[in-house]
Amino acid sequence: MADISRLIEGALDYHLSGDEAASRDAFLSVLQSDPRNVTALHHLGIMAFQAGQESDAINYLKSAASAGPDRDDVMADIGVMLRCLGDLTQAETYLERACRLAPKNAAHLYNFGLVLGDLNKLSESEAVYRVALRLDPYHTGARNNLGNILKRQARHGEAYQAYREALIVDPDYTPALRNIADALEQSGEVEKAGKAYVNATRIRSDGATLIRDALLLPVIPESRGQIEDYRARMEEKLEQLKDQSLRIDDPVYEVGATNFMLAYHGLNDRSLQTKVADLYRRVAPSLTFGAPHCRDWLAGMDGGFLRVGFVSSFFIEHTVGRLMEGVITGVSGRHAEVIVYTAASAGDQLTARLGRSASKIVQLPRRLEAAQQIIADDELDILYFCDIGMEPFTYFLSFARLAPIQCAGWGHPVTTGISTIDYFVSSRTMEPTSADEAYSENLVQIDGIPTPIRNPAGYITAPHRKEEKILCPQSLFKFHPDFDNLIGSILRACPRAELLLLQGSRPEWTGLLEGRFRKTIPDVIDRIGYLPRMRRQEFLSTLAAAPLVLDTPHYSGGLTTQEALAFGTPVVTLPGEFLRGRVTHGAYKKVGFMACVADSSEAYVDTAVQLVQDPEYERDVRSGILETVPALFNVSGSVREHLEFFERASVGENSD
Repeated sequence: MADISRLIEGALDYHLSGDEAASRDAFLSVLQSDPRNVTALHHLGIMAFQAGQESDAINYLKSAASAGPDRDDVMADIGVMLRCLGDLTQAETYLERACRLAPKNAAHLYNFGLVLGDLNKLSESEAVYRVALRLDPYHTGARNNLGNILKRQARHGEAYQAYREALIVDPDYTPALRNIADALEQSGEVEKAGKAYVNATRIRSDGATLIRDALLLPVIPESRGQIEDYRARMEEKLEQLKDQSLRIDDPVYEVGATNFMLAYHGLNDRSLQTKVADLYRRVAPSLTFGAPHCRDWLAGMDGGFLRVGFVSSFFIEHTVGRLMEGVITGVSGRHAEVIVYTAASAGDQLTARLGRSASKIVQLPRRLEAAQQIIADDELDILYFCDIGMEPFTYFLSFARLAPIQCAGWGHPVTTGISTIDYFVSSRTMEPTSADEAYSENLVQIDGIPTPIRNPAGYITAPHRKEEKILCPQSLFKFHPDFDNLIGSILRACPRAELLLLQGSRPEWTGLLEGRFRKTIPDVIDRIGYLPRMRRQEFLSTLAAAPLVLDTPHYSGGLTTQEALAFGTPVVTLPGEFLRGRVTHGAYKKVGFMACVADSSEAYVDTAVQLVQDPEYERDVRSGILETVPALFNVSGSVREHLEFFERASVGENSD
């Protein structure tokens, strides 16, 4: 035993001196005398993992765990290693065991919290981080990651406070500095966010922080000029980063954002989207995963049912989930085997309905490598990303080649710029002439609404009394500065009219928009009010009761337009230059009723004013909508056209 102790001591000395080969040989000598020596097995496992010998590492560590079931350090290291390898379920098991063995070890709890977050177990992860911080209040990583978990639960104020507390412990902790900047950006404080990114890069000029700084955009732009300035800033900073030697290991966690706000400017985003995607592909090797079956796949070789996957973080009672439900449930079983991949942190009734119609529903862990492997193992023919750019996880997932055919849907209706996305599924009734110029993908244009909803009119009883207030029930970041003058002109022409908006999902956004209105339309601001966020049934009732809805220029309504028209509520729209500004126009075109489609700003104002001031005209318009709107909800037509597109793409035919 004394000889083994000396061998272990010598092996540890070699390890500390950096002589890994001698350390490994010494530990192997220990095993010759004591094959179940926990310390030797443990260290050999760690060294094998560091050398990239993953299979040997797992074997050594599991042997150590078997020999020393009471060793919390062994259990924790196996868990950390399995997390790195993407086996999150087993990682959770081992780290939970480590925490039971050593309940006061904050480091074990921190790593356990990471895995729970990867598995979308947000409330459990939050609880674990809070215990870790009671044990070690100075654990900056736990404070920062607690902030990330709170942010994913939309508890933004608490998240900001967690980041601030991490910086109190360590003012130079770069992840918290970057997250503070991100929190300021998301609250709309764009100038403060820019200064925060500068401070973060002064301390550590890492790739993730530099990219987040480059992508900085206002949530509620002050003016068209501010939009142009920040797009020029983005262009310049991306150019500066193009030749820099940067590396990002985990973009979901290190960057943790997309350039979501870019789409709301009413401009062609193809060049900027492509530059951003090309930069990520260069600096983040983890994005370039390729499923093995894609290399050998031949279009149309196998015949039979296609295996189609749909992926989103919003397969819940959310706009994207409601838009996609009809197509997914319709495609399932009709010459296609459908697999639904959900990255939502929790499911609901809509999730359950999708699960019942699909061959299976898969909860993706929020860890890129693990999710990539899960989807690759299903050997799909087609993978349909429903909303690339809405949130970071599925955005970065789409960089991998997980199926021979990959397409984007219009859940976020703007080109992705990502080279592994082959097709963008859009609508012939919505797209303008020369629409291809705005897309890096091959554009597929089906007839009608790409993903129509089922008619919601039967969900509520229509109100007996109509409200007198105009409604614009869109997210506040859709309110382009160009819209202010239209609002002002309508309210001036209708001195008794009031306009109701929805409060922002962040209270700061409402304040920012009101501040802009005070500058642009101060004479009518007293007749602009805000409705609280409301449940679906109440929202539908509000749409049904409104005399008219104003559509936002440059980024029109989608689901909301369909729901309003279902009740006959007129939606006045001014078609934009790109798909995202032409969805309401496309809905009207589909049903063949164009009375509320304006061809100029003046016509938009005139149409809205006439609907407010001429009750007979408003009744005629409402009647015309109700007469024609059933054609809007033809889910079967969209399902058929998706299947036809899938078939064409699978045999290598031109998609459109």
